[in-house]
Amino acid sequence: MHHILIETKGLEKRMALLHGEKLLECHMFRPEKSPKAGQIYKGKVQKVQPGMQAAFIDIGKERNGFIHRDELPGFQEMPKEQQKHASISQLLTQGQELLVQVIKEEAGDKGARLTGILSYTGDNLVYFPSGSYIGVSKKMAGDSRDRWREWGEEIRIGSEGMVLRTSCEKAGEKAVAEELDRLRLEHKRLITAAKEKKPPCLLKEEPFYVSFLKKWSSISSRVTVDDAEVLRSVQKLHAGDVQLHHGTMPLFEAWNIDNELKEASSPNVVLQNGASMVIEHTEAMTVIDVNSGMYTGKADRDQTVLQVNVAAANEIARQLRLRSIGGMIAIDFITMKSKDHQRAVEERMSVLMKEDPVTTVLHGFSAMGVFEMTRKKERPPIRDFLPHSRNLKSEEKEQEHLKAQFFSFDRFLLSLQYDEAEAIWIQLSPKLYHVISDMYGLYEPEWNKKHPWKLYLTVNEDEPYYSLRQKGTIDEMEARISKELG
Repeated sequence: MHHILIETKGLEKRMALLHGEKLLECHMFRPEKSPKAGQIYKGKVQKVQPGMQAAFIDIGKERNGFIHRDELPGFQEMPKEQQKHASISQLLTQGQELLVQVIKEEAGDKGARLTGILSYTGDNLVYFPSGSYIGVSKKMAGDSRDRWREWGEEIRIGSEGMVLRTSCEKAGEKAVAEELDRLRLEHKRLITAAKEKKPPCLLKEEPFYVSFLKKWSSISSRVTVDDAEVLRSVQKLHAGDVQLHHGTMPLFEAWNIDNELKEASSPNVVLQNGASMVIEHTEAMTVIDVNSGMYTGKADRDQTVLQVNVAAANEIARQLRLRSIGGMIAIDFITMKSKDHQRAVEERMSVLMKEDPVTTVLHGFSAMGVFEMTRKKERPPIRDFLPHSRNLKSEEKEQEHLKAQFFSFDRFLLSLQYDEAEAIWIQLSPKLYHVISDMYGLYEPEWNKKHPWKLYLTVNEDEPYYSLRQKGTIDEMEARISKELG
């Protein structure tokens, strides 16, 4: 049984997916103005680049979005022979208005990646108003896949497309047809709303938890949330058990998620059998080094090495998913002399990667004995969202680290919300104080509105992050601060 946690109390919203007591995925959602995956905008073409077969679209953000020719409905509707010679300048002109959806969020100095092929996600299918494509889950049996593909071809209208999920088999044709009609109506309403608005503007944005609840809809799970209003919303989306978290301890803290995330920020991972591995990130790839550590095993050396490598494969699969690791991945398993043992590890990796919802390609062991694979980059790595110490190689990375500290600090204040003190004094590092005051505006007044005590923030040059200095009455606090700071 899987368990989904939805934490909404802080400025940074968070979701976690657990299997038993093991954390499989964690996602953070910050109150920033950058476009988010799934959002639909009415944009305006700023520049067409025929040489790149792409265009830049103004969607009202600091950076223009980027769209490739192949992501335009007009291109997809062309005959295959005509597509070979089509130029984006035939499809778009500067100043033209169009509807676009974010498929990849901003990264560094690159704007959001956009598509003109809009999609609407339901419990059993993904609906494309244009696209002319019928896809069926590969997890269905062959006969079922053929039957559902035929069904999709029969029910679609014009250039519509859809991807039918495994859950269609359980839901049945009637329920899937009703869901398709709901998604069609949702699109019609968006088109009507778009006609009344001038670009650039945001047309569709769902609560942060909706897309992940839909993504995880095929697994048996219960959901725990920390807000009564969110509870009612989730109950409409999730057919399983939905509970409200009680108690004074924050939701993630109650389920030990913060400690697991702290471990996920470290390059070192200790396996249950005493073996270990090190996960290092370079500009080009992620390198994972497996070590036997204290594990000696009871069998001969070759069998011991195989056992360690299989155990490492199990944990590697979880760490790739938990840490959102994408791109090229090189795994240096402990050297195995037996080709049969290499095949056993390859087969185990193949089984594990089939459970990963992100696209992976396994290339197997190279001539040098290194296991090579790729995993699609869908979201920024989780280390960019964690406040714990790590090697910061650029000013941009340091800023991301400080942002993570800021949201951690906000959660720390929430953990004190039931404290009976009249006033609380917290000391901050100079850099974190700068983030709070300059990057996000002075949140101190807002925090004082949300909490029953008065908050005092001061700078301490020796403080690495933040720390609770004192609790007491307002008079005591102001006298102490005045005495120490002059």
